[in-house]
Amino acid sequence: MKKKWLIWGSVLIVLLGGAGIWYGIKHAGSSDTEASKATKENLEITYFDVPEMDQVYINGKVQPEQSQAYTLGDENKVVPTIKVQNGQVVDAGTVLYEVEDLAVTSEVENQTNALTRQANRKVALYGKWNRAIEQWKKTSEEERTTTKEELDNQYQTELDTILEEEQYINETLADLNEKQIIQTTADFKGKVAIPEVKEANTPIMRLISETLYVAGTVNEKDLEKIQVNQKANLTIVSNGTTLSGHIQYIDANPPEQNGEASGDGAQAANLSSYKVKLSIDEPEKVKNGYHIQAAINVGEETPIFIPTAAIHQEGDTSYVLVNDFGSVIRKTIVLAEEEGETTHIVSGLEAGDRIIVSSKTEVKEGDVIDTTSTDIE
Repeated sequence: MKKKWLIWGSVLIVLLGGAGIWYGIKHAGSSDTEASKATKENLEITYFDVPEMDQVYINGKVQPEQSQAYTLGDENKVVPTIKVQNGQVVDAGTVLYEVEDLAVTSEVENQTNALTRQANRKVALYGKWNRAIEQWKKTSEEERTTTKEELDNQYQTELDTILEEEQYINETLADLNEKQIIQTTADFKGKVAIPEVKEANTPIMRLISETLYVAGTVNEKDLEKIQVNQKANLTIVSNGTTLSGHIQYIDANPPEQNGEASGDGAQAANLSSYKVKLSIDEPEKVKNGYHIQAAINVGEETPIFIPTAAIHQEGDTSYVLVNDFGSVIRKTIVLAEEEGETTHIVSGLEAGDRIIVSSKTEVKEGDVIDTTSTDIE
């Protein structure tokens, strides 16, 4: 009997514990939902939507105006002597590195040995000449078969031959010495980049110009809408920073395709793309490799006016906060003049940008917010 009561007591305890857990989960979830909802409602964000306009978008990447990699050929196995430092900005004509030409070095050794042999020949000749003179002096006049002048001329001729050969060797050595050390100089002004990790095919260094531009492409359906010198609003994809620029170059021909399209309709379905080059008005704000989205207004130019209350200041920088699909991002803008409660924006915004004008609870860059909002005209 006692065992039976123990069993029923255990069952009752399990049932009561489960009910408590269910109640806690239900009310906790309800509490979280209500808190989350309250937070979103407390924001009470007021937006201003930048009017839609006809724009062409160009996706591209920041690249240097000039870039050159320096490598050694297979015939040169010696370690180069670097004459510059990593990160150094050099002018055109600056010596970057030197390499010893091993073949020339070998020939220098051969010619130096030849020069030594010529010196030994001269020493031997002078000794022979002096002995001949001493012998001539010891010989009586009646027994002499040659004059002193004839004797000297004989040895001088032999010496002249040695001196001529010696001069030729010295000239050859001078020429070889100029070729022995090969100097490589910079073709343009730029910054030196020396890799820390040395691998088999790694260049000795790279020279990268400080002038940067955006290299992008435009679809053939938008090609006729843009033109050189047209203004472009540039947005750094990684951080949302906005800059201004201009179209510098539009290629008239598409890049060559790597392969032929298959099927009769395949080629018609794939539109061609054309290379576009964009200048950057503030290149110090970007780095080589940054991804950029450029927006170019191609319709009738309509000034953009936004509520002055939406504009924030940080030092000399003006910016607005934008709801980018539920995330708050920051966009740097360039101001013109203020007119009443609105301000003319020169650059930095794109059509359809949802600018945060005000909110009950302060929002900041990086916040995730509800897309439900109140718009203003």
